[in-house]
Amino acid sequence: MALKSLCPEITLPDPAADKKTAKRVGQYHVSDRAIYFPAFPFSKYLPFEAIRRVWTTQYSIPLVGCCGKSLPAVMLRIGFEGGFYQEFSFETQEEADLVMKRIVTAYPQIPVGPGETDSHA
Repeated sequence: MALKSLCPEITLPDPAADKKTAKRVGQYHVSDRAIYFPAFPFSKYLPFEAIRRVWTTQYSIPLVGCCGKSLPAVMLRIGFEGGFYQEFSFETQEEADLVMKRIVTAYPQIPVGPGETDSHA
């Protein structure tokens, strides 16, 4: 299976071996070095080394044709090298917090929370 870094400037030497050590959290796989996620035509990963900022935010998913109701969800928003962002959706705050904890444990210098210039905070 081909694995491509979301940040081409920062890659892991052997992402396939690293992914084998990853634990499943929601729809993602998280190791001590990266978060892996499905994408077309191959899976991608974001190395923790590329991350510049991380935070969670609450949002809701509207249910079409269901009396205006919506499902609550949590988004883990990650700013990474080059000024780009990637959003990861989770059903619970606990799942998002688990991933954020693994990132901050690996790289404690990564700021937690949106910056002054971050939109969609």
